[in-house]
Amino acid sequence: MSRAFVTFMTTDDYLPGVLALYKSLRFFNKKHDFVVLTTNTLSDTSKGMLEALGCKVQLAPEIKNPHIGENDRDTFNHYTKLRVYALAEYQKIIFLDADLIICSNLEPLFKAPHMSSVIAGGLIPENNWTDLNGGFMVVEPSLQLFNEMFEATRYLPSKDRTDQGFLQSFYKDWPENKALHLDHKFNVPANYLDIYCAQFGYDFSYTDQTLETNIAVIHYWGPVKPWHIDRHSLPPDGSPKFNQAIDLWWDFYTAVLIDIKTSQDKCCL
Repeated sequence: MSRAFVTFMTTDDYLPGVLALYKSLRFFNKKHDFVVLTTNTLSDTSKGMLEALGCKVQLAPEIKNPHIGENDRDTFNHYTKLRVYALAEYQKIIFLDADLIICSNLEPLFKAPHMSSVIAGGLIPENNWTDLNGGFMVVEPSLQLFNEMFEATRYLPSKDRTDQGFLQSFYKDWPENKALHLDHKFNVPANYLDIYCAQFGYDFSYTDQTLETNIAVIHYWGPVKPWHIDRHSLPPDGSPKFNQAIDLWWDFYTAVLIDIKTSQDKCCL
């Protein structure tokens, strides 16, 4: 079976996220392609850096968001991420948002059914969330499926005008299909790490570059990403697990930058 890990980015702003994601993924998952789906808005410099690492960069035509609002953020203005469903050269993919860090082997999830995902943050009672989070999904690509989705973008409303909201509408029965609900460990929001560990039986420790955890994937969602954060300025008290997760991200990012420099140095010999 042809399998791949796939992420999506359209601007250079997310390059640090993809680089750190790639390094963490390859630390635990050595096999299968790592595909970066992108558009012509990504610079040639970023494309070259990704290709030098061994990533497969694939250009995709933009899909306009027909429900964009005047005051919506720029990140809402397209549904292009839906093109992952058209990657029919692969029988199974695991889609990964660019702001994730991988903490374990994900290979067993290739056996999970199409549209397996996580109600990320759903353990927090006050959230009252029941829908899938599009940041981590097991997908069986199909041109027929993609064409159905593309047609549906014209009339199917998105719950929040994002591609994730569209998927929640397209797969409206997902909340009731428990067979598609992955363990929360596969999409743990970084800002909930402390409460997940304190109240829900998860473990996470990253000190002296040693990782001990039963969490598989950390999701640094929200507008402030790890690459926006000076880890040395984080307050030492309050959210120690979150602080350690920021350290983990930066260590993977620093490591991949060293890989890139080493590769460039060899090319110059």
